[in-house]
Amino acid sequence: MDILTMDKGYSTATAPARQATRGQESARAPMKVCFFSTGYSLQGGAERCQAIIVRHLLESGHEAHVVLPAESELSEHYRAIGAHVHIIYWQHLRKLSDPLHVMKYLFWLAPTILRVAWLCRKHRIDLVHVNEILDFQGLIAARLAGVPGVVFVRTILDWPLMNGILAGIVASLADAVACVSGAVYRMTFRAWRRRHIRVLHDGGPDYYVFDPEKVAPIRPEIPPGALVIGTVSKLVPSKGHLQFLELAHRLDELGYTHLHYVIVGGPVGGHEAFARLVEKRVEQYGLGRRVHMAGQQNDIAAWLAGMDIVCHLPLVQDSLPGVPMEAAAMGKPILGFISGGVPEELTHPTSARLVPVSDIDALARNAIEIIENPRLRAEMGRRAHEEIRRKFSIPSHLKQVGDLYESLLR
Repeated sequence: MDILTMDKGYSTATAPARQATRGQESARAPMKVCFFSTGYSLQGGAERCQAIIVRHLLESGHEAHVVLPAESELSEHYRAIGAHVHIIYWQHLRKLSDPLHVMKYLFWLAPTILRVAWLCRKHRIDLVHVNEILDFQGLIAARLAGVPGVVFVRTILDWPLMNGILAGIVASLADAVACVSGAVYRMTFRAWRRRHIRVLHDGGPDYYVFDPEKVAPIRPEIPPGALVIGTVSKLVPSKGHLQFLELAHRLDELGYTHLHYVIVGGPVGGHEAFARLVEKRVEQYGLGRRVHMAGQQNDIAAWLAGMDIVCHLPLVQDSLPGVPMEAAAMGKPILGFISGGVPEELTHPTSARLVPVSDIDALARNAIEIIENPRLRAEMGRRAHEEIRRKFSIPSHLKQVGDLYESLLR
């Protein structure tokens, strides 16, 4: 079985698609690609998308070098699939409000750039792939090493000024900028209308794994026939877990005390206090017996199969989230906030019900309509399934990435 399938319920493509793309790649000259990423965990969508690209390159006979800031489950995964892993510590910029944090970031900036540039020269790297706009050090290193650099922009920053500054930096440094959604392009690069900036959607779910016809649902400690509302995301404040619990509390107040709720996702380093806050809020609302904290899980498809409604409630602009697409592939109705690239994935109100961020009243109204109408649930799930398969394909995405690499090397 594919290692990503074993780890997180992912694989790079269906088995037939992997064979087809491997045949297409065989005629291409081998490349050496260096991936520069701050990832630590395969819980993150950006890390999973990069992992799919890395595995595809390796299966196609190319060489992949991955630069990470620390040992983690991600470094173990890359070694397991045959990539060269290089641990080069650097301080990722996360909090502009903390002067000490910013000083540490500036201190490590130059050493990181020089070490990555030296690595590229030593291993004769052909191209540098930067996996996020905040990691633009990789683009500077590519310039110093004299090789092309491409950045995949997967984040829409909440700070407009910083968003604009970083957009200008990467637009000037990168040989190609791939925005993973039209929302990223509009909100970050609207002022930089240049030919090397384009929209390149991620591939979406692996339909070989997210197949409702063959996945057995997981519903631990939930009575047979009970209706389940669930959410899937790591436990960080921006993912809307407190709003999810507020929705559950609101539905309880309206008399829907028979519902069960599942939260799939584990705590993340630096956010342990938030995980404790979520547990405290469950107790505060008296939902302890009906809220099931599943933690980080491997088989996401099976957990989604056990849900009747899937919520996606980001409090920030979510560039192109994977969970709504995976839920749609499993034929589930989606209830969420209007955020970033979500409206590009699914159409309101036929495939998903999308409401303004933090509008719990609108969320509850739509939830009740879906809860009360089994036929509507089934119809929304069917339409979501059809729409997502029509719009997104991992083999097509990997071909676009390969064509982008080749255009840079030419």
